Amino acid sequence: NQSVDTAPARLLVVIPVYNHSRTLRDVAQRALAVHPDVLVVDDGSTDGGAATLQGLPVQLLRHERNLGKGQAILTAAREAQRLGMTHLATIDSDGQHDPADLKNFLPLLRDEPQALVVGKRRGFGKESMAPHSLPLCLIGAGLLWAGWFGFNAGSALSASPLATLAFLNTTT
Repeated sequence: NQSVDTAPARLLVVIPVYNHSRTLRDVAQRALAVHPDVLVVDDGSTDGGAATLQGLPVQLLRHERNLGKGQAILTAAREAQRLGMTHLATIDSDGQHDPADLKNFLPLLRDEPQALVVGKRRGFGKESMAPHSLPLCLIGAGLLWAGWFGFNAGSALSASPLATLAFLNTTT
């Protein structure tokens, strides 16, 4: 016999931000137009983004230095728990997510309260989404490939049949 929680869902919309002062206020305003509980977690920004929120009814938490988006979301989760919230919805501060799309997720809080729902970026599959820095992207891909090859080949330094087999399985 499984008990069902009948308490209403309490959603906190979270906007993690790191140096997106140009778009932050617009994203926060559009999030507020859909839902009243908005938390911005400034992950050590140096571009004055938090100041652009002046006069908006958003809650603001700030990391003294950049700790990464994952830590910003964990900070938001702790704050949501402290506030008695039951759910989080994160929206990127760069404007890639349309806060109006939140209305599509709200019924899921009621119908599937234990579900993890992941949306996709606007234009995904329709528009080209070029990497921020192609050279860094290529370097990263090369490092990942070399690391994966080394892992699969058992980090063998010599060319052996086993290393060759690992190479072929990794690249085909």
